[in-house]
Order: sequence, then structure tokens, then C-alpha cells
Amino acid sequence: MTAALVQQTLSELVESLPERVGAEGPGMTHFSLAGRILSELATGPEFAEFLTTVAYEYLD
Repeated sequence: MTAALVQQTLSELVESLPERVGAEGPGMTHFSLAGRILSELATGPEFAEFLTTVAYEYLD
């Protein structure tokens, strides 16, 4: 498992979501951001113990 593979897989998954859940599905506007956050958590230089601590700055 490499960082490049994780990033590619997440990117492909995020791109497939509109087809899987519908383009107007709940949260569609946030899937891209969620994919970027998860990619950074999984491949970044530092490990964050909780997703929420990284995502707090994006909450409305």
C-alpha cells in the first residue's frame, strides 16, 4: 500500500459517488472535501488521532 495508491483510490471513489448516490444526494457538496481530508489523514506526515480535530475548521 502506497500513499499514491491511497490517493488514487480515494479520488476514484469520490468521483464515483454522484453515480452511486445521485448527484443531488445529501452531502454531495462535501464529498470532495471529505476525500481530501481523509487522504491527508491517511498519507500525511503526521498522524491525527481524530478526524474531527482535522475537520473542525471546515464546520459551518
